[in-house]
Parts: sequence; C-alpha cells; structure tokens
Amino acid sequence: MKRIRITFAKTELIRYIGHLDVYHIWIRMFRRANIKLVHSQGFHPQPKIQLASALSLGYTGSHEYLECWLEQDISVDALHQELNVIRHPGIEISALLEVPLNLPAMQTRLDTQTYIIRIFNGDKTDLDNKLVQLFAESEINVERKKKIINVRPFWLSYRWDENQIDSSILLELEFLAREHANGKPDEILRLLGVDPLNCLIERTQLTLNQISD
Repeated sequence: MKRIRITFAKTELIRYIGHLDVYHIWIRMFRRANIKLVHSQGFHPQPKIQLASALSLGYTGSHEYLECWLEQDISVDALHQELNVIRHPGIEISALLEVPLNLPAMQTRLDTQTYIIRIFNGDKTDLDNKLVQLFAESEINVERKKKIINVRPFWLSYRWDENQIDSSILLELEFLAREHANGKPDEILRLLGVDPLNCLIERTQLTLNQISD
C-alpha cells in the first residue's frame, strides 16, 4: 500500500463544481486510469481519498491537496502520467509525492491559506484606507451559522499585488486554515463594501503544519 499526496489546481472551468463533486471527479479519474485504491471497511466501502480543504463554490484553487491510498505498487512518475492522460477538464496536476502511511490526516494539519482576489471596478485608494482601518480592529464580528464570531484572529495579513493584467486590482489575503480557526475572504470583502460575486477569488496556497514527510 502507498499513500500519495497530489498537488493540483481547480481551474475556472469548474469553479462552480462543488467540493463533493470534485471528490467524485477524482474517483472517476482513478477508475478510468485503472488505478486500484484502498477502500474503507464496513457496509459501504468507499475509496480512500481525502481532499485537504473544501473550496467555496465559485472559487478556484491553484495549490490544492489530495491524498490517496493505493493498493498497487506504482511509481509517482507513472501515476502522474496515467492521471494526466485521462484527467478531467478543469483539473491540472502539478506534483505527486509519496508520504508516510502513518502521517496524521491533512485536515488536522492545516495551518494557513492564501487567496488572490481580482476586484473589478474598485477604487484601490478607498479600499486600502478601509483595509488599514479594518485590519487595525481588535475584533471583527461576523455571523456564521446563526452565531456571532470574532474572525479578526484568523486574518493574518493582506497586501496589494502589483502584477495586474487589466483594469482590475489584485488583493492578497492570508488566513488561518485550522478546523475551528479559519478565515474567509468573502467576509472581509463584504466588510469592505465589495460584492464577492463580482470578484474572481483564487486560493493560491495551503500550508500544513510541519511533520517530517
């Protein structure tokens, strides 16, 4: 048995495909490539595949993680080649790495996440002034599932990206990505008076707590 971590991109082509559907896309990809996966035990065995973190609907991700457990002995190079041949449109595979079988689940090791937000028709000077004021607050209370939560401790940093390709402006936001301490870019955007639905939001980085891989 082997445990493989795959780094991949969920591109704009499937930005409105939900987390569960992305999971099933990967299952179909393995089946089409005739790669045998380890299955869970019980009455309804499921292929052993784990996505590190769900992306909100409408977001893209250029540095997403998936781990899978293989029954067969196949090299990461051969697996990469097999999956690339049959990969689903909108999925781009960038790297594969064999990791120890006894590592904790990725979901328990998530640390930070970074987003790039393309804002259309925004005034950079005005938004920057609002960002400075908002980031200086000790509390930023938002409603999540009918509960008021202070999300300020989850927001780590922001910066403007100068690599613009059109009239839009690019804002980078970094958050914690832990189970009970995770930031969401749409919450910050709404507080700035920006409609997230009028932006393109891409998660560019997920980091894991360092355990020897």
